[in-house]
Amino acid sequence: MAETYVVTASGVALVAATAKTVAEVTAGSTVSARIISIDITTKNGVTTQNSEMLVELVRYTTASTGTAFTPTRVNGESQNRASLCTAKTNDTVEPAGTVTVVKSWYVPSTAGVIQQLPLGREVYLPPSTIIGVRCNAPQAQTVAVNIEFEE
Repeated sequence: MAETYVVTASGVALVAATAKTVAEVTAGSTVSARIISIDITTKNGVTTQNSEMLVELVRYTTASTGTAFTPTRVNGESQNRASLCTAKTNDTVEPAGTVTVVKSWYVPSTAGVIQQLPLGREVYLPPSTIIGVRCNAPQAQTVAVNIEFEE
C-alpha cells in the first residue's frame, strides 16, 4: 500500500499580476511519486466577476528558493514512515530553467478549485523531479494550496 502525504501552504500573499509558486514537491532520489489531488482557495479576494486567477501545475528542472516543508502523512499504516520526497512553500525566488505547464485552471477570486486526479491518470514524478503549483492573480490576494501525493 502506498503512503499518502500532503504539502500545505496557507496564507500565501500574491502580488498583482506576478506568477508565484505557492507549493512544490520534489520526488526523492530513490522514489517516485504521484500527485493525486490539488486544491486551491482564496481569501480576501476581490469581488469583481472578471478577476480569475490563473493556477498552473508546473514541472521545473531546477529548484526554487522557498520555505522548507515536511510533507504530512495523511494515511497508510503499512510503512508508517516519513516521506522521502521534499517540499517547499511560498517561494521567494521562482525556479529557473525549463518550466513545463502540465495542467492549468482559471479560478474565480471569490472561490476555489479541487482537482482530484482519477485513478490511473495521476501526474507522475520520476525520482528527483520537481512539480509545483503556481498562481498568478490580477489583483493582490491570499491563497491556500494543498498538494496531496503518494509515494
